[in-house]
Amino acid sequence: MLEDRAVDGLVIDDFFVISRERIKHEVCDLNSLSSLALAEAKQAYSDHQLLGSDDKDVLGSAYFKVCGAEIVSLPENVKEGMVACGSPYEKRMALAMLTAAVAAGPYTTDVLHACMLGSWVSMAMMRRQMMVLFHEVFRVVPNEEFDSEAPVLRSLRRSAAQELLLAAALAPMFASNLAVPFLPSIFSTDASMAKGGITEAEFPKEVVEIAWRSADFKGGNPPMLTPSQALLSTHDEMFEEVGQGAEDFEQGSSLSVERPLGLRFDFIEVCGGAGTVTKRLIALSVVCGPVLDIAISAAYNVANPLVLSWLYYMMESGRLASLLVSPPCTTFSPAAYPPLRSYSIPMGFDVQEPRTRQGNVLANAGLSLVFVGLRTRTFTLGEQPRRSKMRWLRQWRRLLSLGAREVHLASCMYGSIHQKEFTFLGAHMKVELLHRPCSRDHPHVRIQGGFTKASAVYCDGLADALAELFRAHLAAKKDAERRLDIKTEGLEDMLSNEICLAGKWRTSQAWRWKKESHINILETHAVLRLLRSAAQSGGDCRLVYMCDSHVARSVITRGRSSAGSLRLVLEKISAVCLAYGIYPRGRFAPTRMNSADHPTRDSEIPAELVGLLLHLLPRHLVGALASISGLKRWSSNWARLALLLNPTFWTLSLSKLPPASMLQTSSALLIGLWTLTLPWGFQERAQPSTLLIALLCSCSAAVGGVVCPRLVLSVLAMATVLEKQRVKGFSWRVVAKLQKQLLSLERLC
Repeated sequence: MLEDRAVDGLVIDDFFVISRERIKHEVCDLNSLSSLALAEAKQAYSDHQLLGSDDKDVLGSAYFKVCGAEIVSLPENVKEGMVACGSPYEKRMALAMLTAAVAAGPYTTDVLHACMLGSWVSMAMMRRQMMVLFHEVFRVVPNEEFDSEAPVLRSLRRSAAQELLLAAALAPMFASNLAVPFLPSIFSTDASMAKGGITEAEFPKEVVEIAWRSADFKGGNPPMLTPSQALLSTHDEMFEEVGQGAEDFEQGSSLSVERPLGLRFDFIEVCGGAGTVTKRLIALSVVCGPVLDIAISAAYNVANPLVLSWLYYMMESGRLASLLVSPPCTTFSPAAYPPLRSYSIPMGFDVQEPRTRQGNVLANAGLSLVFVGLRTRTFTLGEQPRRSKMRWLRQWRRLLSLGAREVHLASCMYGSIHQKEFTFLGAHMKVELLHRPCSRDHPHVRIQGGFTKASAVYCDGLADALAELFRAHLAAKKDAERRLDIKTEGLEDMLSNEICLAGKWRTSQAWRWKKESHINILETHAVLRLLRSAAQSGGDCRLVYMCDSHVARSVITRGRSSAGSLRLVLEKISAVCLAYGIYPRGRFAPTRMNSADHPTRDSEIPAELVGLLLHLLPRHLVGALASISGLKRWSSNWARLALLLNPTFWTLSLSKLPPASMLQTSSALLIGLWTLTLPWGFQERAQPSTLLIALLCSCSAAVGGVVCPRLVLSVLAMATVLEKQRVKGFSWRVVAKLQKQLLSLERLC
């Protein structure tokens, strides 16, 4: 997202690197950035003894296939401004011939139609605007009647055949040009029931590139606004569109089921051997990962740092909810002979002795997982026999002092014929629920001979109890998250909001609609008008536009819509983009910040705000802003406030300014920050004076300690007033007094 100098990826076990290089006449450039990166990856494979397929490697080629796409960047093509990316040309032509033959007949089979349509959709992903071709073809075979094992003859309606023929005719255009440049401006579109408008503002190249790359590239098919929602959207600038959620369900809209993410587990059993707890949790519909035990696979050896690192990552990233670890107690057992350690020397008499060393490594690995569980609030349970010398390790005692809790139980109380006692060390778990000491009212079978190995496996009762304990904790956590979690999911993101607020927007077009229509259709028409203007300016460009209609932006990105009225506009948009080589990317702009909203209401566009100094932020910080996304209005406002109060963002930017500009900018920024902090500073009993002084120090530090003396005195004066009023209590007269001082700050520098 940040750079296009080189991109890499891993598809199952196929690693690829694509780099942007200067035009060379060599057929194979082994000194390219991609070739060097691939060589580094192959060296890593070799270091870890991972087998590869050297005979399949493609090095330094300008004409290659990757992830099902064919890249053509031969020198003669690049000189013409073309780097094609699409399905292999031979595949497109072959599919076009087959499709034309099928479309000529009145019938097709459901299996043939599904395979053919799936191939076309796959190729259309290389050029999204091509998706507008397909609508009637999706109705040929009802999903509920499709059976790949029993093909059925289906009638092919002429409307569907016409779409297939059109796709076959346009097969050469199912590709994108990776060499098109970015337009230096970002555009904003809007529509009211009476007028439409387009505004534009120039931004640094880095901002435009990241804005285009980080924009949504999948789109969606949200329902058009209801009449009441459409009325609110045109008259209330604080109206907030939302994606498919509870609100849509209440209105009767269909909900889309999110695809579950891979490599997210509710439970993993480490050193579990037979995996008895995992089997029972799977029966309880708990998502379990593999049982990590060297007896199952050498790749599951917990002594391997790579396995431990993966578990740490899973816990720290929230991808693993609970863990049971049972380090082998072979050398820690009091029955071990000859003894390699004692209760007073649990680390071992000779730590270099192979068996002692291996036992210590596994013990430390298991206890480190309990420690990470404590730190990451992951439900973690460690297990050892009650008389295991591992419980006398410093590490075990340290975990108890950090908040872990241990409990003892006897297997006989869970249905075992043996008394065998276990100790469980729990992190963030109610391990007391497992406590069941032997009642001493029944006989036991001594563990010896053939019983030794079997006794190491949890009896059915204990395995059931452990599974129920984990299930109950996981269910309680999910229930708490449902009750306590604050819904922040929305459409706003920090980069889009900052683009709207920080740009020097000017009106480029404004017009009146010839007839009334649904607001979503008008919003889509406004984007069509923008694309037509880009086509008249020459086309062949990547274009970023801001739009406050979630429906319009989603269907344009997706390339098609189930709404017939929107399809008519989408067909025109696709025709313009395909004919003139335009690659638009839309970003959501809230109505309250959308500059194009003003020409549609015959009002002046407000001046730009200082904000986060977007035009001065380095590339990596612009990318960080783009990553803060999917927020509702209120959460977006708080996120922006938090960024404004964090000097890291703007101190780095201000350091690029000359001292005179720095003083003027820091003064304006200080006023803005003070205005934001004033309302809640008193309510939360914070110390705004300290905040002001800290901000002032940050501003002065950015220019080597140079700062306006009057600015210092004014800030200190406000700080003094605040300290007094913080003790006496809040009064709005204080606000009026401070506002006068704030206004005077504007004239200081």
